[in-house]
Amino acid sequence: MTIGLPKSTRLTVKIYDVTGKIVKTLADKTYSRGVYTFNWDGTDDKNNKLPPGIFFYQIKTNNTCMIKKVIKLR
Repeated sequence: MTIGLPKSTRLTVKIYDVTGKIVKTLADKTYSRGVYTFNWDGTDDKNNKLPPGIFFYQIKTNNTCMIKKVIKLR
């Protein structure tokens, strides 16, 4: 996923399973203005490979929150 920030802001990108549990944090800090790309490799925060299924990613800044669905195939 690619995220464009028009100004410096706190950004968090997290992956959740279908029960709502956070399985991976891809970003959680203040970023300068710019464009950033984040890739999820299908692992959890302990680098364990997660099973195929439906997951959700949340992108949150100081004034915006967006949640989208992602399907892990293998």
